Formats: sequence, C-alpha cells, structure tokens
Amino acid sequence: DRGINVSPLLAKQLFDQLGGPGGKITKQQMDELLKKMDAMADASTVTWDMLGDKLGCMTIMKRVLLAAGAGEPFNVDDFVFAQKMSFTIDTIQFMNKLSDRDVPWDDRVRAMEQLGANLGTNPLFNNVLAKGNIPELLCGWATQVLDNKPEVQKTAIDTLPDVFHNAMEFGDKDIAVGYLEEVLDNLFKVLDDPNATKNHKPAKDAIAKIIDDIVKTGDPESILVVSHILAEKCDIENANNPQTRETALVNLQRIMFGDDTNPIAKNLKDKNKKEPPPNVFQN
Repeated sequence: DRGINVSPLLAKQLFDQLGGPGGKITKQQMDELLKKMDAMADASTVTWDMLGDKLGCMTIMKRVLLAAGAGEPFNVDDFVFAQKMSFTIDTIQFMNKLSDRDVPWDDRVRAMEQLGANLGTNPLFNNVLAKGNIPELLCGWATQVLDNKPEVQKTAIDTLPDVFHNAMEFGDKDIAVGYLEEVLDNLFKVLDDPNATKNHKPAKDAIAKIIDDIVKTGDPESILVVSHILAEKCDIENANNPQTRETALVNLQRIMFGDDTNPIAKNLKDKNKKEPPPNVFQN
C-alpha cells in the first residue's frame, strides 16, 4: 500500500538474516536492532557483502522504512542491484561461459561453482533465474555434462540437480520442466558412455534427485513429462547399455508405485482398490 516492492526471494533472504530461517525474532532482539538502525546514517551505501550479515540487512531495511514513512515508492530489488551493477553483469557472464566451448575448461568449472553456490541464496544472482535466462542456463549446464574433461563433467553432474531445483523454485517451473528432456537426456548419455564409468554413479544420483524434485511438486503434467522421458530410455533403441535402461526403469517404477504424495502413483492405487459390494440384505 505504501509503494514498497520486493521480490519474495529477496524478502525471505532479508528476514532469514534478521530472524533466522524460522523467521522469528524476540521483542528484545527487535529493540536492539532498532537502536542500531537509529544510529545508522540515512544515506548508508549498500555493498555486495551487506546481504551476508545482519548489519547489512538492517541497512537495507532502514531504507525501506524511510521510504515507507515518507510515502515514497521504493523497489528493494532495484535498489540492491543498483549498488553493485558491475557484479550483476558478472553473474550473467558466468552463465554465458557455459554456452561457449571456447572458454577454458577451468573457467567453466569456476563459473559452475559460483552459480551453484549462489543461485537461490544470493540476491545478486537472482537475475540469472529470470524467465528469459532459464533456457540458456539449463542448456549450458546440460552441455557441460557431456564435456570430455572429467573435472568439467563431474562438476556439472554434481551441481545440476540443485540448479534445476532453483530454476523451478525461484525462476519458472514450467520453463524449467520444458528443458527437462535436454537435462535428463545428457545425464543418460553419460550412463551410456563406457568411457565415463567414473561418473556413472553421480549421473544416476543426479537423475534420481531431479525426478524426486519433479514428483514433490505434485504437478501431474510435469510428472507425465518425466515419465515419458524415462519410458523412452527403457527402449534399447535409445539406450545401448543395459544398466542405463535399468536406471530408467527403476525410476519409472518409483514414479508409478511410489507413495501417495505422487499423484500418478496415488491414482493407480485408487484404481486398483475394489470397493466391497453393497449389502443388499439390510438388518
């Protein structure tokens, strides 16, 4: 009502820093914070590191309260990003490195490590999860999964499940699921590659984590998409290695016969239930 705009992700990060993940703060703690905020200069400059500590978040909150008190419109995300515009650009450059095979392999590993460690937690990386960037992010990551350099492939496989999760939760679920085929297809290609045996188990683990994430959404359409992909991988025409086909089959069975949090499994169980015949002889 007072013209204060803030994204849900940034708001959560600010309040988590102030009140902890539980989002609770005692009256005494609040009084102490208010005293510290009163002692701050109104024109304090927000820096990159401020989002990582309580004092920095207090500085941002004070700017919010000043704007609210004056009845002025204030966009918190724009304010934070404007303080470190050069770093905002760098986050996109990290992503761009993943779609350029001419970039040295160690630079691509560092880019994945930075993105993997900050997506979903550091507000300065929020722009990477914008709708228009999700396709390039996921396709670039999937490309690194097939890299010939073991270090690149291992890093890409290990970090891909969390990146996909953040793209769904903090970006756009429908767009992320739309690129699920590229993501899973490349992980299955690793399983089908006899020269990548060291990464077979990490690839299996990554596939299972991504599928679990899809199932937890409870979205029937998304679950049908992943089921279709797995069904194709059970075919010998699409997977040469028997262990690759077995991995697809095991995960498909988990979807179909899992617990009741999975709408497809629950639907199948409901269909198999036989209602007892009505008692035509009333007592």
